[in-house]
Amino acid sequence: GSTELGIEYLQQALPHLPPVAGGWNWPTLAFSELGWALVDTGRYQQAQEIFTMMATRQHPEAKALAAAGLGWIHLHQGKPQPATGEFAKALELAPDLEIALTGLNTANLMTGVAQ
Repeated sequence: GSTELGIEYLQQALPHLPPVAGGWNWPTLAFSELGWALVDTGRYQQAQEIFTMMATRQHPEAKALAAAGLGWIHLHQGKPQPATGEFAKALELAPDLEIALTGLNTANLMTGVAQ
């Protein structure tokens, strides 16, 4: 479908993107979109590599989204404890990041921690 085509295009573009450094810009957005598309299609190892690269960016929102992505990978793999740590990192950088808040609540439900 269109997600698979988007993943293919983004993967082809990766070698042509500027180095993973600096702030929030179009290469960061490309990494983010690719990472989430890989999570959505169950390609967790590839997504982990993308979010790990994204975490090296200097912009706090990029780091926060990368941590949230890693957290969701852990949740999909049935590992709520490491997910909680990643969501905490994300929320430290971006306290209102909805995807991290939702992830933390989900991890807490999985572990039986009160909200």
